[in-house]
Order: sequence, then C-alpha cells, then structure tokens
Amino acid sequence: MRVWSEPCRIGNVFEQHDAVVMDPYDFAFYLRTYRDRTQQSTTASQNYINTNDFIPIPLIPNTLIVKSVKNTWSDNTNLLQNQTMGLMFDYADMTCLNADVADAQTYRFLTGYSNFTQQDAELVRYISRKAISYDWRVYNHYMPLFLASHNLTSPNWNLNAVVSSLFPSTCHPCGADTLCLSKIFRPETDSGIFPQFIIFILYFVLLFATGSYKIPAFKRRLLVPYTPLLLFIVFLMFCNFLVRLCSPIFHFVSMIIYTWFFLIYFFSVVRFYYLRNLYTFISKSRHKKLLKILATNRVGLFITGFLSFMMSVVFSSIGIYIFFGNSIEETNTFRVIFLFVIIILGSILALIAISFDIFVNRKKIRQKGLFTFLLFDDPFYVRIDLISISLVIIVAILVILGNTIPGLAEAATSGGASAILNTVLCICCVMFCGGTTLTIEIVKKLRNRNAKKTSTELQDLLAENIDLLELLKEYASKEFSIENIELFSLLKSIKSETVSLSQLEDIEKDFIANFSKYEINLPSSTKHHFYKLLEECRNANLQQVSTQKLFDVIWNELIINILDTFGRLEQTAQYKEWLSIKTMQENRGLK
Repeated sequence: MRVWSEPCRIGNVFEQHDAVVMDPYDFAFYLRTYRDRTQQSTTASQNYINTNDFIPIPLIPNTLIVKSVKNTWSDNTNLLQNQTMGLMFDYADMTCLNADVADAQTYRFLTGYSNFTQQDAELVRYISRKAISYDWRVYNHYMPLFLASHNLTSPNWNLNAVVSSLFPSTCHPCGADTLCLSKIFRPETDSGIFPQFIIFILYFVLLFATGSYKIPAFKRRLLVPYTPLLLFIVFLMFCNFLVRLCSPIFHFVSMIIYTWFFLIYFFSVVRFYYLRNLYTFISKSRHKKLLKILATNRVGLFITGFLSFMMSVVFSSIGIYIFFGNSIEETNTFRVIFLFVIIILGSILALIAISFDIFVNRKKIRQKGLFTFLLFDDPFYVRIDLISISLVIIVAILVILGNTIPGLAEAATSGGASAILNTVLCICCVMFCGGTTLTIEIVKKLRNRNAKKTSTELQDLLAENIDLLELLKEYASKEFSIENIELFSLLKSIKSETVSLSQLEDIEKDFIANFSKYEINLPSSTKHHFYKLLEECRNANLQQVSTQKLFDVIWNELIINILDTFGRLEQTAQYKEWLSIKTMQENRGLK
C-alpha cells in the first residue's frame, strides 16, 4: 500500500484501511505526516495516530540474493564494524527529533540483524533445497559486542518490547515545521527557480522599459507576450518544496495553466494567419462585416483569453485522477506525461504550420531568399517563433526524461543537470513568447535611432519614388496596415479641387465606417469631423466640397499612421538596399 505524501488529501489512509504494507521507515515517516485524526477511534491515543496503534507483522522477502564474498577475515570484520553495524543499528543516538528513523530501526529487531537470521538461512536452504555454505564467525563475534554496548539482551525482540520502544507521534522529525519544507528543498533542482525568476523579470523589464509592448509586433500578439507569467507559475509548481504543500492541487492547477498557455498560443497563431489573409477572405465573402468583427481585438481577446481558459479547464479535467492516486511519484509521472503530450502536440502543430507556410511561399523564398521570408515578409516574427517551438521539443524531451527515468533522474539531479535543463527550457519558452521579437526590436532601435523622417519628408519621398511606395505597400500588407497606403494612394489620385458626394461615400464605406473593408485606425474626433464634412456635402447645392477640406480632416492622422509603418520599414534590409541604390544613382547623376 502506497501513501500520499501531501497533507491536503481528504481523509486519512491509516484510518481508511485495516492494514498497510510498507517499509518500516516509510511507515514511521508517513504516519507522522498523517498523525492528525479525521474520525473517531477506540484506541487509547486521542489526538494523534501513533505507531503503537498498529501491530507490526514482519514479511518474508520475495527475493533473496546470495553473494559469495571471498574477502579475508579482517576485511569482513572491518566492513561489518565500520559500515554495516553503524548504519543498521545506530540506535543509541535516537531521540525525539529523529523519531521516524528510530522507529524504523526498532522495527528491525522483530527480524534480527539486517532482517536475516540463522533461522532465515535455514529456511532458505529448506525451500531452495540447495546446500549453501554460510560463515557466521563475523556475525557471532560482533553481535554480542554490539548488544553489550547498547545495553541490549537480544537482536530479536518480542512484539511487546518493540511496540513499547516506539516514539509517540508528538515527536515529529521536522519539529514545528510539520510540512518539512526545510528538508524537502532540493538545491540541485529547486535552486533553478532563481535564475528562471531573473529571466522572467528581465524580459518584462525590457518589454515595458523600452516601450516595445506598444509596437504592432507585440500588440498584434494580444496575450502571447504576457504568457511568460503563466510559464513562471508552471516552473514554480514543479519545485519540490512547493508541490510538497499539496501536490494534487498544484499538479492539477499546473496542468490547467500550461494547457491554457498552449491554447493561447495556438489561437494567436490561427488569428495571425487569419489576419494575413483577411482581405482575400473579405473580397470573396458576402459576410464582410462578420469577418471584420472576427478580426477585432475584442473578439481576439475573448477567444485567446476567455475561451481558451474554459477549454483548458475542460481538457485538463482528466487531471482529476491525480486526487485519487496513491503516491506523489505516481501523480507526478501522470502530470509529466500530460505535459509531454502538450509539448509534442504544440511542436507538431508548429512544424505543420511553418512547413505549409514555406511550401505556399516556396517561389518567393527562391526569388528573394529565406531572410526576406522570415523578416521582411513577417514583421511580427511569428515564423521564427514557430521554428523555435519545433526545436524546443529537443530540450523538453531531455527535461522530461530526466524527471521520469529513475536512474537518469538521480544522475541528473545529483549533478545539477536537471536545474540547468529546466533553465534552458525556460529561456527557450521566453524567447518564442516574445523574447526573440524583443531582442530584434531593441537591436533595430539601437541601429536606427537617428533614422526618422518628418511627415513632409515622407510625402516628398513617396511622391518622387514609385518603387519606394510599392515597397512600403508590400511591407504594410505584411504588417496588416495596408489600408493606410490604399487611402493614401486614393487621396493622391484626386486631381480636382472638389470631391463629389459619391467619392466621399465611397471613402466612408471602404475606410471610415466601422467594420469596413479597409477600416482606418483614426481617432474618434477625426471620424466625427469626417461625418460632419459628409453631411455638409449632402446639404450642399452641388453635393460637393473642396478637396482641401477633405485633406484637412484626414491627411495628418493618415500620415502619422504611415510614418509609424515607414519607421519600421526603415529598419529592414530591403529598405537599406533600396536606399543604397538610390544614393548610388544620385551620386552618378541618374536621378
């Protein structure tokens, strides 16, 4: 019978069962873990369940390994005196502070030294029907000395002697710290949470201190840049000292959290590809307004935030099994397997998405190169993150194997490799959640901190360079801001001094109205002035207004939007290539 090693379980296993089969040390330790009574008992002890409330019955081992030792007499005596005797019967120094060890040693007196007596040897010979030669000289020489030094009369005690020598449950091995938190903190694994905490803090400090959270590369991701907070909670819940408080609760909550993280990322990637093809969908659909509504941030936040959380609770409901497991090892293995499935599924989906994207854009990659595909064609760097996710599985598998395979787990733990791998996994997760984008944006800001254009310079530049306008249009389409360039081109095409009512209505239908095909991100005051201008045009005799009035209402805000996009275009290799060609042509007098 295995016992839960957490104090928050419902009921008490030592009260719910008539018998338990356990190692003496485990019994003494876990009984003190569950010493509080949860139901009425007829035993003499009232407040706590004690070891002497149970009748110990020694069991014959189902496996016996007989090893032939060819050491000399002196080697055997030294081995017995220096190691075996001291380890098995360090009985004299037992106190209330190590009552669990003392009780375990006391139980051994029921079966003699090392749970193996001469009677046991004869029983083995009788059952196996093999003649085995035993040398009891060392045992016979040192056992009387051991008994005399500890004021004992026999290595075999009767039941009453054993039970009367047990410590009461008021003696807790951890003293006042009944949760034993000071003893279960494992520096070789749990100390990894400190560098992981620094990594998460550094990420958020840079994200907000540099103002990067305001740029489209982060705003379009909605909740993804902030999911490292969820990841830190998961890493924290994998620490031994915290899980020991109540492993079923922490295991189950951690399952919900990393399922939620997976669904947030999944829906964000789906939304990214939806926005990339939004204008194609709108041009072919009769439900243009519905498609535009689905593209709004409110709907995006509802799906990636609330809906994904509800789905994670449903998917993680399989974790209810944890509350009915028998041991912390069993429940921990279940949680690790669940996490492994999530990681595998996420990596496979990321690999499928990026592979399909590469296949669809294979001609563009051959013509313009892989870097254009990853950077210029994807200003949000989602493709780089998808590639990173598919590679993270390698580190994740190493971490999971290190936590589940017994021999490997012990080696990794003792060498500190487990904490190192967890920290590496932490870095990888932070990078594909926004760390990569943050790094690229910071480098771009440092390299291009003086490369800013005024609105007048930008208008002149675009008016004189059709190829630059096309480059800006291509970049804006990848950044989901093509509507600004479309309206810019439309306004520049107006050559007359007046605009008609039909022209204004077309602009309103395509660019100004809520959920329009190319809805421009304009302040409410600007929209208010536009609708006043539209109403003025409708009331005019000729149903037309001056072009300058239209420009006065829209132009400044439109140029601000374009300047924002152009500022990021300036940081790309494609713009620098265009600029170098333009400079070379000017130097040679070609333009």
